[in-house]
Amino acid sequence: MKSGVLLPMVICVGALLCSPLSGGDVVVFTNGRWLKVERCSVKGSRATFLLKSGGVIECPVGLIKELRRSGPGSQQGKVSTNEELLPNILATSRKYQVDARLVNSICEVESNFNPQAVSPKGAMGLMQLMPDTAFMLGIQDPFNPQLNLEAGVRHLRHLLKTFNGDVELALAAYNAGEEVVQRLGRVPPYPETVNYIKKVMEAYFREP
Repeated sequence: MKSGVLLPMVICVGALLCSPLSGGDVVVFTNGRWLKVERCSVKGSRATFLLKSGGVIECPVGLIKELRRSGPGSQQGKVSTNEELLPNILATSRKYQVDARLVNSICEVESNFNPQAVSPKGAMGLMQLMPDTAFMLGIQDPFNPQLNLEAGVRHLRHLLKTFNGDVELALAAYNAGEEVVQRLGRVPPYPETVNYIKKVMEAYFREP
């Protein structure tokens, strides 16, 4: 997915050492992806970004191509809606024989249908794949909405099979990890995981 038009001005990476970025600035990475940030600082060879959501991401300075301050009227890339993504969600869910309504609910809770979403923990894309999960599933571009959807649905299908169709356990594993759910044999007593399941099921049962 294209990241839209970014208007200058362009700030060199070295300028961060003396002038922090502020709200509305965009970090462009060497792979062509971008991330809107509230603030950025550099210490040694690592950059730290404060996200609009309040999360923090660190990365090596070498991964940053440029830093841009968007001008008035610039577009930071279009966030998809579930109406735009629904045909893909339906087709992919049908392909892997997974409940499309469940997949749609996970996309809503995980990323609010934003293919460019990055969580404070580093989960990426539409279905918020962690880097190791994306690697395991052979996904080279987790920000491609269809590739991310394919990988996320395949992973969800695996979890549903692993836990004999128990949706709550599958969702717990999607959020907290398969190993911890298998070890406990139940939903882990983590507030984040319990709340995650609640949100997904509320989205699932909500009237269209």
